[in-house]
Amino acid sequence: MNNKEKANEYFKENKSKIKDIERPVYHLTPDIGWMNDPNGFSFFKGEYHLFYQYNPYDIKWGPMHWGHAKSKDFVNWDRLPVALAPDDEIKGQCFSGTALCEGDKHILIYTVHNDGKEEQAVEIGDGVDYKSISKESVIRVEHLPKEFSGIDFRDPKIW
Repeated sequence: MNNKEKANEYFKENKSKIKDIERPVYHLTPDIGWMNDPNGFSFFKGEYHLFYQYNPYDIKWGPMHWGHAKSKDFVNWDRLPVALAPDDEIKGQCFSGTALCEGDKHILIYTVHNDGKEEQAVEIGDGVDYKSISKESVIRVEHLPKEFSGIDFRDPKIW
């Protein structure tokens, strides 16, 4: 079982621990865990998608995943499976990034963070399930000009 599957399994097993009465009415919150920076806000296949920094395992900062929700009206949100999780092959946490739509493809571009080294990775999906396009980051530290260290090389945005 990979880390994304583990996170989604944990999410399913534990999401009922927080009752709806304990949640804000008009603000998106995860079913369980900790959320932070919004990422990849996009309109795809007739719905608004919002991704966010997410630690499903605790109520504080920890191994960064991307949580995912969608809405048609910005009030009622459907929480979807974890979109990105730290990967055993790329070896890094999933920090901030962006999303873009290209036809029927939803493309996530994000920062892989590992021990102070930051690189950029890409996953492509159908709005629910996302797969990496490469076993390596697509923009690695060695691609940077020599005067750049790779520290704080993060938060890609597409205009």
